[in-house]
Amino acid sequence: MTFAYALELLGSLKFLNLSHCHGIVKTPDFTKVSALEHLVLEDCACLVEIDESIGMAEGLVLINLKDCILLKKLPEKFCTLKVLETLIISGCSNLSMLPAEMRMMESLKVFHADGLDFGDSNCTAHQNKSWREFIWGLVSVPKVSPQLSLASLPCNSITTLSLANCNLHDNSFPVDFRVAHSLEFLNLSNNPIRFLPDCFKGLKEVKIFRLRNCNQLQTLEDLPKILEFWTTDCPLLEKITFKPGLSLNAFAFPDNCENLLEMVGVFKIVPIENMDSELTNRCGISDVEPMKSIQIRLYNCYTFAETKCSIHGVFEDQHQKGRVLSIFYPGSSVPTWFTIQSSVPSLSFIVSYSNLQYLNTCVVYKVKPGEGIYFYLIFHNMTANKKIAYHPACYGIPEGGEYMTWLSHWKFDSHDMGPGDEVNISIFNYHNDQNFEVKEIVVYLVYEEQEQAGVHLGKHQKIQQPCDKMLVPKYRRRGG
Repeated sequence: MTFAYALELLGSLKFLNLSHCHGIVKTPDFTKVSALEHLVLEDCACLVEIDESIGMAEGLVLINLKDCILLKKLPEKFCTLKVLETLIISGCSNLSMLPAEMRMMESLKVFHADGLDFGDSNCTAHQNKSWREFIWGLVSVPKVSPQLSLASLPCNSITTLSLANCNLHDNSFPVDFRVAHSLEFLNLSNNPIRFLPDCFKGLKEVKIFRLRNCNQLQTLEDLPKILEFWTTDCPLLEKITFKPGLSLNAFAFPDNCENLLEMVGVFKIVPIENMDSELTNRCGISDVEPMKSIQIRLYNCYTFAETKCSIHGVFEDQHQKGRVLSIFYPGSSVPTWFTIQSSVPSLSFIVSYSNLQYLNTCVVYKVKPGEGIYFYLIFHNMTANKKIAYHPACYGIPEGGEYMTWLSHWKFDSHDMGPGDEVNISIFNYHNDQNFEVKEIVVYLVYEEQEQAGVHLGKHQKIQQPCDKMLVPKYRRRGG
């Protein structure tokens, strides 16, 4: 029984899956299967041509031509399919052009074209050429075959767009290419783009956004609201920002983006010499000059990348947990003006004044060579029965058997700690093993009245301690 005869016997057929049929060279007449809704021809490696009669299958909702590597074009009648919603042509590496009328297919919602070359879709033949080179090219070089163009897509209707590994550059998107505001899924992975193309900056929300293995990607700015964000293995990516009023409120996976220095609303990494001097003074660092030449190992928990760099400040917006600045440097040199100290990974104090302006903590720790590092700083307002568990965006990794000092500067909201509140600060080791050692934890508090009066950090303040009956460490005041 021939393939064509079988189709005649199946006039009411709605689903046809002929995937991996390597003997099919051309599809037969579709007039006998007008009820067909799903046509799957995935990996039909010898398929060269689709019959024009496909336009007669007016009920087609899905066409899957993935990995039909010899297919060179889609028939013009293809554009007459009025209810087609899904078209998959990924891996059709010999497909040289799309029908121009395809942009009128307003029913199309899902378009996958991974692996096709749209790199020259917005270029002209004489681009960047002198007039002599242009004229010589006309008489000496055969005309090039038509190029695949994104201008052929009905971009206003598409809600799922996958253009991974399509040789897309910054200028590959036509000027009038504007995706629908309803776009839900966008995949631009494995493309040499450097920035987010302008045609995507008008989006308000995307459910899933993938930008994996974009080796030239440098910045992503004015991003919309994203529910699931993948930016894996983009080694040159330095900055991610969102539209005004938006921040990252999603699952984010910037794995192996080792140069990522800023995710707005999450973290920002700044060399210590570029930080505001007043802010470094608040952290107890009055002179940053000696620290410029010191190199540390800094591990980023968001990118899972470790870098060897100079001393940096790590700024974080912890939303309900307050705003935090962390600075890591080697050794156990704790600024002398810290007023509460404990040699065990826990201490307690009572908030004395009405408005706590900011709080500094300093933790001296050690990790055995070759071991992982992951710990929390826990603030427990025992009076209000409120806890904040915080792990920094970055960790300083000690070299060998040396200690690492972690300074953190907290800007708390007024409702986090009030006058008379008893607060406990402790370190929680996630792995709960003996490879992580805390030598010392110290705290310094500044209140609004003192900040307004310009109290110098070196002048100690009296901190009210909990009653002696409580099992808290003894405090040692420094410098009298």
